[in-house]
Amino acid sequence: MSAEGLAGLLRSFHLSTMAATWEESAGRAEQENWGYHRFLQHLCESEAQDRRERKMQRFGKDGITLCDPNRASEGADKVFQRIYDRAI
Repeated sequence: MSAEGLAGLLRSFHLSTMAATWEESAGRAEQENWGYHRFLQHLCESEAQDRRERKMQRFGKDGITLCDPNRASEGADKVFQRIYDRAI
């Protein structure tokens, strides 16, 4: 399987961070004599961390969607209702 083939498969499983970093991680794994378990663990941890960071960018720490009420009227109503419900 080619390098692009593996990256394409990872992207098809929505593992974008793994797809972007697996080659660099594989080189590091070879240099530092990681086993397969450590290599896979590193890829999974990187993917999980990146997903957490992206989620924090889309959602606030409290889990309420950050949106512009002028652009998302139906969604904004739900968000404002959740804020109101938490406030009382």
